[in-house]
Amino acid sequence: RGLGDVYKRQLRKDIDELFSFLTDHSLRVGLISTGLTLLTDRFSRRYPVDFSIANHLLWENGRLTGDVEIRVEHDGKGAALGRFARSVGIRLSEIIAVGDGESDIPMFRAAGMGVGFASGGSVSEKMKRAADVLVTADVAALTAALNNLL
Repeated sequence: RGLGDVYKRQLRKDIDELFSFLTDHSLRVGLISTGLTLLTDRFSRRYPVDFSIANHLLWENGRLTGDVEIRVEHDGKGAALGRFARSVGIRLSEIIAVGDGESDIPMFRAAGMGVGFASGGSVSEKMKRAADVLVTADVAALTAALNNLL
């Protein structure tokens, strides 16, 4: 198994519907991840994304060095959300932030609205307290929740 396996994996079918909804409503989309650009870049190439930031694997002479350039610290998503807002010319209070883990809590606090998303149904108590809205079903339920918030 290698890095190429990331690109071979199928994306969830309902992701297309979510991005169609976002596009149909002319919503600005930012991807903020404490994961790797390897994943966020895949979304950015396939879907209309206005801003994307994640941690970056470092390469030298065509080989991975084993190092990572940290662009988003575990507790840094709130600051990254501020960069997104400035880059697209909107106020933080206008943002609906969607996240699926405790590292998203600073982003929820910075945004006008925080939506906790756990398609598996398992959500930590911290996430429950931090999210304004909690969606524990599938991406279709997330899309419906976003529609209700607009």
